[in-house]
Amino acid sequence: MIQDVPKGASTVDAEIGRTLEFALPGGGTTGYRWEARPADGVEVKRLPARPAAAFGSAAPDIFQVTPQRAGDIRLQLELRAPWQAQSAETRVVTLRTR
Repeated sequence: MIQDVPKGASTVDAEIGRTLEFALPGGGTTGYRWEARPADGVEVKRLPARPAAAFGSAAPDIFQVTPQRAGDIRLQLELRAPWQAQSAETRVVTLRTR
């Protein structure tokens, strides 16, 4: 099941080795895309773009996240454009892993 990542910070219960999928609003043709900052104890994979649900809309950006250790893991997701030094938006997911 794909979980939407809310604005700001959130916490998700997770299990070591069990993959979760997170969705963030896609930027469409704006040039912006979500990137995951490197984090210890978690494997993060950005999935290829999927078709949009409706004509003219942007498909969500999907990440597969697999915790590799127990404890709290902070995953920072940033909306970026290649021509800008700062992120346009940041969302943080804390994985409470057991």
